[in-house]
Amino acid sequence: MTTLSELLSRSVCALCGKGVHIDNHEGRVACDGCNMATDNCTCISKD
Repeated sequence: MTTLSELLSRSVCALCGKGVHIDNHEGRVACDGCNMATDNCTCISKD
């Protein structure tokens, strides 16, 4: 069975492609680049 840490090691942010981790404060998946939840990633600017 795959563990959560194994899944996260292969996962990337859908918006910018950087790695992800679990935000211990909110318990959400967060982008390694900006530390925001992956649905609010700020690594790439929107024109």
